[in-house]
Amino acid sequence: MKIETFQEIQARIHSDILSYFPKLNSGVLYVLIQLGSVIAGVCYLLHRQIYYAYLQMSPFTCDEKHLPNWGRFYNVPRKLSAYSTGKVIIKSTKNNVVIPKGTVLQTELGLKFFTLTPVSTVNNKAIVSVISENSGADYNLLGETALSLNSPIEYILNNEIFFDEIGAIGAADEEDAETWRERILAFYRNPVRIGTKKDYEEWMLEIEGVTRAWCVPRYPLNVAGSVGLAYVCDNSVDIVPKNKDIMLSYITEIAPANAEIKMIDIVKVPITITISINSSTSLSSSEFTKDIKKYFEKHFRQMDLSEQIDKPNFISILISKFNLNYKDFSVKLEVLDTSLIPNQRTSLSGNEIATGGLLEIKESLVLTKDQLPVLSEIIF
Repeated sequence: MKIETFQEIQARIHSDILSYFPKLNSGVLYVLIQLGSVIAGVCYLLHRQIYYAYLQMSPFTCDEKHLPNWGRFYNVPRKLSAYSTGKVIIKSTKNNVVIPKGTVLQTELGLKFFTLTPVSTVNNKAIVSVISENSGADYNLLGETALSLNSPIEYILNNEIFFDEIGAIGAADEEDAETWRERILAFYRNPVRIGTKKDYEEWMLEIEGVTRAWCVPRYPLNVAGSVGLAYVCDNSVDIVPKNKDIMLSYITEIAPANAEIKMIDIVKVPITITISINSSTSLSSSEFTKDIKKYFEKHFRQMDLSEQIDKPNFISILISKFNLNYKDFSVKLEVLDTSLIPNQRTSLSGNEIATGGLLEIKESLVLTKDQLPVLSEIIF
């Protein structure tokens, strides 16, 4: 649907006036032309309002302001941001030291967590559950991340406070509008939810933090009514969730009663990435390395795990040349996995997913033509 510009409407009205009244004197004609311009302006505004209303009539084209209406209509709520939780180990020089509920602990980067219950030290140590100050994926932290007290407590060793081996998990950003729109459209295209492959994948994506999901019908023994489910949380420190009970419980409640559901244990296969930098400037800073990792995480997250499980295929590295503007200079990069040379391909078994492994940065790495791997993709 094309909306006419003001100039197009004005020209059309002026042309009609001249064709209908060819013999009018110049004074009257001038008044009619001016009146035609006013009518053109009113028509243009009216057309814009009609066009805007037309766009809101479908979840395909509506703007973000009206997307919640379609979410309510199809009962596909937006996934809200979630808080991070975990257990913190606190050491002391004395027993029975009380750490009150609401005690503030913070990381080196200033991320704050609050204790959920009061706790006392036993054997010079206390373990307490904490929750993040704010929601958002930034609060997902690795195991054994160090913390410190916001306000000192006597006998507590401020340099001996850290998360357990699991770390802080469960945090998620609010679902962005376009991802939400895709889930609404998926429901729009598949309105009947009786336990198809697509249904199971959409059900898993309804859980906060889940970014990719796969369903394998008739898994694992080709039995009718059985399904294998797998999912990852790309915004978490560990993209493969350790505790699948919440997901299994949620799916069991809404799946067909006769469904036999099995959660697939995904195994990560780290792949070494070597980056050749053709630049005279030293780029070994941690900030640069972080930017490079973000680039890969954004561009190389695509694989259909269900196809991988049904029929293990081959994966090879992506050769990619691009320019990355970093501060005041440009860097030319080449990406390859030297472990794949000269075989050029490596296979993955059914439940394995390729992930970004060691990041090596070298200068002016040169490959001969026969060493270049075939084009494919790597998943992070």
